[in-house]
Amino acid sequence: MALFKKKKDYIKINPNRNAKPMNEPTVPDDMWAKCPSCKRILYTKEIGEESVCPNCGYNFRISASQRLALVADEDTFSEWDTDIDTQDPLNFPGYQEKVQKMQEKN
Repeated sequence: MALFKKKKDYIKINPNRNAKPMNEPTVPDDMWAKCPSCKRILYTKEIGEESVCPNCGYNFRISASQRLALVADEDTFSEWDTDIDTQDPLNFPGYQEKVQKMQEKN
């Protein structure tokens, strides 16, 4: 005599078969950041404009435009020589293809 016996003959009933699935809550990807130094999860507004961890003082990476915004006064920075093209005086193989890929990427 088996104490634990599976019942094979049964009908599965899904009461919410026609119900619409509920929307799951979504959290934006850039809402939280993890500090590589102290491993704490931080709310991005806690990090601030300076990109420094409030717990351990770790400096997060910032882009060139963010660095300029921190260093230069507003409306005082002007970019020069934006139309200069790169040269290949040593004729490195594949250099032109690499330059084209980077220009398409940026």
